[in-house]
Amino acid sequence: MVELIKKLTFIFILLVCQGKIFTQSIINTSSISSDLDSAFSLVLDVGGNFSRGNAKINNFDGNFGLGFSIRENSSLWIIGGINNLKSDDQLIQRSSFLHLRYNQEINSIFTINLYSQYQENEVLSIKNRLLYGINTRINLNEGGSSNLSLGGFYEYEQYNINESSKLFRLNIAGVTEHKLKNIEIIGFLFLQPSFEEISDFRGIGELNIRVPIINNLQISADLVSRFDSSPISSLKKLDTSLNFSFRYEIHKQRKESL
Repeated sequence: MVELIKKLTFIFILLVCQGKIFTQSIINTSSISSDLDSAFSLVLDVGGNFSRGNAKINNFDGNFGLGFSIRENSSLWIIGGINNLKSDDQLIQRSSFLHLRYNQEINSIFTINLYSQYQENEVLSIKNRLLYGINTRINLNEGGSSNLSLGGFYEYEQYNINESSKLFRLNIAGVTEHKLKNIEIIGFLFLQPSFEEISDFRGIGELNIRVPIINNLQISADLVSRFDSSPISSLKKLDTSLNFSFRYEIHKQRKESL
C-alpha cells in the first residue's frame, strides 16, 4: 500500500509539473523502432491536458510504434504521432508525422535501416517535410543497449511562406539504455549536418526516464533539447521541452519451431 501511494504521488507531481515547448523539426524515432526480439510489438505514448474554467484548453499528444518481425533477422516498423493544442477554440499548435522503417540485421554488431518520413508542423511553418534515408547501426556492447548509427538522407521541406528547401544531410546518432532496478534511463544524441555546408546542421539531445506502474504501463518523462543552426523565419536556434506521458507496450513472442 505504501509503495502504491508513493507511485501515485510521483505520478501526480509529474502531471502537475507538465510543460511542453514545440519548435525544431527533428523527431526521435530510433528510440521506438529497435530490432524486434518478438514477432509483434506495440508501443503507445499518450498525454493530454483538458481544462475548463478561466480558459478552455484542449491539448492532446500521442505517439505510436507498430513493429512486425518479417524474418528472423528483419523487421518493419510504422511509427506516427500527433499533437494538437487549442485555447478558447483558437489553434495554437498542430503537428503530425508518419515514419516507415525497415531493419535488416547483418550480424550481432551491424544492422541496416531504410526509412522514409512525412511530417508537418504549424509552429515551424512546415507545410510538409519528406525524408528518404539509410543508416548503418553499430552495436557497441553485447546486448545492443548502446549503439551508434551512421548514414544519410534526402530532405525536402515546403513552408507556409511559399519557400522550399532540398538537400542531403548526414545522420549521426548515439543511443544508450540503462536500468536502475525497475527504472529505465535512455540517452540519445542526434546530429544532422548538411552535405553541402557542414556549418548548417541540426541536433537533438534527449534524456528519457520511464517508471513502471502496473504490468505493461509506464509513466515517461522526456527532457529534449534541439538546435538548428539556420532556422527558417524568426524561429529561435535552440529550444527545450519537458514532456510527460503514459507509455504502454505489448510484445508478442515468436513461436519456437519444433
